[in-house]
Amino acid sequence: MQAAIDVQDQKQAFRNAMAAVPAPVHVITTDGVAGKGGITITAFTAITDEPPTVLVCLNKNSYAASLVLQNKHLAINTLHAEMTECAGRFAGIGKLSMPERFVHTEGWAPLKSGCPTLPEALAVFDCEVHRVEEMGTHYLIFCRVIETQDRSEQPGLLYHNRTYKKAV
Repeated sequence: MQAAIDVQDQKQAFRNAMAAVPAPVHVITTDGVAGKGGITITAFTAITDEPPTVLVCLNKNSYAASLVLQNKHLAINTLHAEMTECAGRFAGIGKLSMPERFVHTEGWAPLKSGCPTLPEALAVFDCEVHRVEEMGTHYLIFCRVIETQDRSEQPGLLYHNRTYKKAV
């Protein structure tokens, strides 16, 4: 029994330490044969620029992860500091259906992959899924970037100590 408590303590300690690390906030969107969906994430990073490749980590239990894997495309929409409501909607706050999450923001526009992108996003990365690995509770999704857009110079939205904050 002691080992289980230690694992839980370790898990909580890890989560607390990660909460102390400020991270940019992104909404991942997808559309295709499996349907349209989106989710708020912070687990995204660049891998290489030759060829342009990024890594996105999604919980295996999320509805959006299933859609991304079936559609084989996703768009990463990096949010600016005034987009906390959008971040909350796609994080599941308010328990809106997937179609309702998209209705609350106007001007969605598809890029080459057909994935919807936010008109106000700081930056957008339109991607095709290249490779998927599994690690614990998450899928590690390696994506080839097929199009980018740098749209704004506003401060970014960060997630830090379990709350949204404005990057300075």
